Amino acid sequence: QILKQHKIPIMLGGEHTVTVAALKALRATGEEVGIIQFDAHADLRAEYEGDTLSHACALHHAVEMNFPLFQIGVRSLSLPEVELRKEKNIPYLDGYEIGRNGIPENLLPEDFPDKVYITIDVDGLDPSIMPATGTPEPGGLNWFQLFQCLEQITSQKTIVGFDVVELAPIKNFHAPDFLCARMIYNLMGLISRK
Repeated sequence: QILKQHKIPIMLGGEHTVTVAALKALRATGEEVGIIQFDAHADLRAEYEGDTLSHACALHHAVEMNFPLFQIGVRSLSLPEVELRKEKNIPYLDGYEIGRNGIPENLLPEDFPDKVYITIDVDGLDPSIMPATGTPEPGGLNWFQLFQCLEQITSQKTIVGFDVVELAPIKNFHAPDFLCARMIYNLMGLISRK
């Protein structure tokens, strides 16, 4: 309903599987939409601990629904996920490459769809600025790298929605909570100024 009104839905989740609901809604529109994922993990597993609706499988659903997918910041993935990336030709910019070479001038593939949905798992950020998540991984993006990516994406593409997931607040430690709030607010600003 939100998409039919030409509004931009923003979903806030704990668990990354909230993205699957967004993917289903996007698929129902019949429009071509690319998915851009910021994450420490590929989340391309077919199942995890016997569950196909696990946070570790969230973007496998995107692949199954034939969404073009671009992954940013990944630094932990299984061998089957590596093989799926190769089999499906999923483009990516992993954390190691960002750490070594920074953010490229041309972030997305040339043929990536004009309309995009962004999913941001907060563990895509480095634990030094985002410790409040269930599965932190060293070597993540810093604030300015994240927004260098987001500024490039918003200047070149039409964002049709986004989500922010996997914040696990730490009692009496509010900096990560404010980081998420500011990230959402700033991304809304980038979208509205376009």
